[in-house]
Amino acid sequence: MKLKNLLLGAGIGLAGLIGVTSTSYVVDATEHVVITRMGKPVKVVINPGPYAKLDPNMQKKIEDWNSSLPEAERVEIEYEAGLYLFDKLPFVDTVNSIDSRVLEYDSSPRIVVTKDKKKLLVGNYARWRVENPVVFLQTLLSESAALPRFDDFVYSEVREQVGNQDLIEVVRSSNQPIRTEEEEKAVLGLNPMTNISGTATASASGSKSDSTENYQYRWAEIKYGRPELLKRVTEGSQKKASTYGLNVLDVRVKTADLPPENADSVYKRMSAERNRIATQYRSEGEEKYIKIRSGADKEKAEIESAALENAGKKRGAADQEVFRIYTEAQQQNPGFFELWRTKKAYETAFGGEKGTTLVLPANTSFNRYLK
Repeated sequence: MKLKNLLLGAGIGLAGLIGVTSTSYVVDATEHVVITRMGKPVKVVINPGPYAKLDPNMQKKIEDWNSSLPEAERVEIEYEAGLYLFDKLPFVDTVNSIDSRVLEYDSSPRIVVTKDKKKLLVGNYARWRVENPVVFLQTLLSESAALPRFDDFVYSEVREQVGNQDLIEVVRSSNQPIRTEEEEKAVLGLNPMTNISGTATASASGSKSDSTENYQYRWAEIKYGRPELLKRVTEGSQKKASTYGLNVLDVRVKTADLPPENADSVYKRMSAERNRIATQYRSEGEEKYIKIRSGADKEKAEIESAALENAGKKRGAADQEVFRIYTEAQQQNPGFFELWRTKKAYETAFGGEKGTTLVLPANTSFNRYLK
């Protein structure tokens, strides 16, 4: 009896669960739902999320689209935020959930030819979302089917817009001068540089204003630039995507590189330019070295000349003072002075380590103190 009641309760619960699941559905905060009855859309639930507000432009577009349909084909539209439970006809209505979040499209780099016949390896990405769930369901059915469409209209727009512009319009965003570190120093007057024409643009003592006026910028000015190009790509992609119920929010370029076959020649030109600047620095350094060395040699010669002149003057004054002292001493005691001078002469003549042998007559004045 207990087993029978238990089975009966389980059956009733299972039947109730089946009844609830077949007559109701839950709309998550990250999705839209389209209810189709025998394949025909009859109701759409737009859910912007629990803490978000529905985009009024999106709401207007959906309502305008719904109003443009024949009255028999119009669908019921409900706008709800958060997690809600809705009812449906069992076994007849089908729930189609569509992601309402901002999604990403990322393409691999492809070759694009610019207006000036330059090849670029361009890779782009886009941010998009489902704007009209009913149109999206009728044309694409799923997100996986939408991505190949982006390859068609986003890449085609990128190729068209890039093909209508020169290379400089693709790689630059503004007309702000592009300078290397060496050129920036030249403009600021920190070191001498030469411009494209080969004339000096700045000197070590030059002012910032003079250097800037004489400086010739390397790049030509752009008319549009990359931001305007991407804006056009986004607008063109949105026009094509709207037919599928999609809204392209933004398209960006993630890579714009030269193809491998062209990169080597560009790198060689860059290396040659770096070598040219290095050679210029070396020649400038050698020139400064010669100037500094010659200046130092000249200063050294002047110092030595002044020192010799000063030494000669002091030596002459000292000799004069010695001669004066000798003269005064001789005048005070001529005999003692003569004896002292003779003694000094003996020390000089006989004071060597090996001694000196002199053969002189005995009556010479040199020997008078030796007798």
